[in-house]
Amino acid sequence: MINAVRVAGISLLSALVLLLAAPLRAQPAPQPRGAFVDGFAAAVWDDTRSQERNIGGAVPGYGMAFGFDSGTSGIEVSLHVPQSHARTEVLDRYICGGQSYTCEDVETSRRRSIDVAVMYRINTVVARHLTVTLLLGGAQVYRANYTGTATTEADGQLRNGNTYKDTENALAGAARADFEIRIMGNVAVVPRLQFLVFPSLLDESPSAPHMFVGRPEIAIRWRF
Repeated sequence: MINAVRVAGISLLSALVLLLAAPLRAQPAPQPRGAFVDGFAAAVWDDTRSQERNIGGAVPGYGMAFGFDSGTSGIEVSLHVPQSHARTEVLDRYICGGQSYTCEDVETSRRRSIDVAVMYRINTVVARHLTVTLLLGGAQVYRANYTGTATTEADGQLRNGNTYKDTENALAGAARADFEIRIMGNVAVVPRLQFLVFPSLLDESPSAPHMFVGRPEIAIRWRF
């Protein structure tokens, strides 16, 4: 009789635990809340529209972002600083100085676009460890361009040279998709895809940027 009571008591206690645990398991993952900071790296391509001026290949870019989420929405400010796209090419090679030695005309180009963006965040919790965020906003882009031409002799001695520097401040629309994967505590890995949208139809110059400029990014996020 005592054993039967014990078995019944244990069974009842187990049933109560299961009934109480079921709602807890069914609860959705919490919405992201509070302040956060991102450190990110990106692959950046030259944004110049002209194919003749474009410097091919990707360079690394780095940046920081600060933001605040209040659940399904939030705000973010980010700064992105890429390395310069650089190219050096020989324009002409010829005999100079009374045909006693060879000279070269060399051109060096360097260009990069630094941007500061302010974006509104729309969060969707997909799973307990995955939140997808769509960001929309605007950016101020500082575009710096350097071109240097030089005539050098065969031994590398400079005969003459000229430099041209140009800077442009451009406004652009900004859009991004974040895939925040929480790995432990308040730390998450965030693959991101960023787009800047320039009003290029208003600028017909050869140095104008593409209308759509995209870059993949990877960030480490810390939530406070």
